[in-house]
Amino acid sequence: MEDRQVLESWKEISAHLRRGVRTCQNWEHDLGLPIHRLDGTPKARVFAYTDELDLWIEEKLGRYEPELRNP
Repeated sequence: MEDRQVLESWKEISAHLRRGVRTCQNWEHDLGLPIHRLDGTPKARVFAYTDELDLWIEEKLGRYEPELRNP
């Protein structure tokens, strides 16, 4: 099984997406940003897989913001 890169906080997730933490939180709520929570509750610690984020950004914003695509 392939090792997946995991981001373990809103700070890491927002740095990967090059957006503010609040923007990423809004994207989770409004646009379905693929964020995971350890126990599934809204207050639980978050984590995300970079491959899922990259696919999501490509599908949602790639055609509008080409600079978001990873080289």
